[in-house]
Amino acid sequence: MINKKFQENSFIKMAALSALLFFVVVLIIEAVFGLFKGQQISEALSKYSNTGYLTGKIIGAIVYGLVISYFYKRKAKKVSENQKK
Repeated sequence: MINKKFQENSFIKMAALSALLFFVVVLIIEAVFGLFKGQQISEALSKYSNTGYLTGKIIGAIVYGLVISYFYKRKAKKVSENQKK
């Protein structure tokens, strides 16, 4: 089932979706940890308004999305080739 999903969708679409999900999850996890450490909400929002901080997170998410998509596309291709044999 996962194999077909990765084969049907384009590499760029899967990379963008993976990057977006990674970006959102990382921001949520950082916000939760910040709140548990006693960080105020205004401090967290000021950190997220910093363009350098967000640029680093976006670049990291894009790299993650590309790597994960490449890995799963290659794996899906190998699985489909093995099923044809």
